Amino acid sequence: MGLLNALVFKPLFVLVGFLYPTYQSYKALESNRTDAAAEWLTYWVTFSLFTVIELVGGSLLSWIPFYSFLKLGFLSWLLLPKFKGASKLYQSGVQPLIRKHEAKIDQGLNQGYETAMSFQKNGLAAITQRFTSSGQRTN
Repeated sequence: MGLLNALVFKPLFVLVGFLYPTYQSYKALESNRTDAAAEWLTYWVTFSLFTVIELVGGSLLSWIPFYSFLKLGFLSWLLLPKFKGASKLYQSGVQPLIRKHEAKIDQGLNQGYETAMSFQKNGLAAITQRFTSSGQRTN
């Protein structure tokens, strides 16, 4: 299955999961149709969360028989207009979960931003001072 996965499924996952939705997102943005843009944004939110889950649980998921077939089917269900899977999954699972934890997420993002800005301001200044105070690196 490893060779089949590398030669067939990985390129299919890129095509179905990224390239097709990227092109359709572009088309939606260029058409100035907010409903189409919202539909593809919903896809990207659900797809991103699926990707994170897959990254975290990849070792376990790989043990599921026919996982590559199931993943391809799931990605197709997410993006095909006939099924509207991304919208269904977003409304039934993703939106309520994020809404429940939104304040904590915002707080964590703000703290991360403040930490990054502090490092940028103070950390880079400290590093610059270390290297320029004597013209060479000091220990």
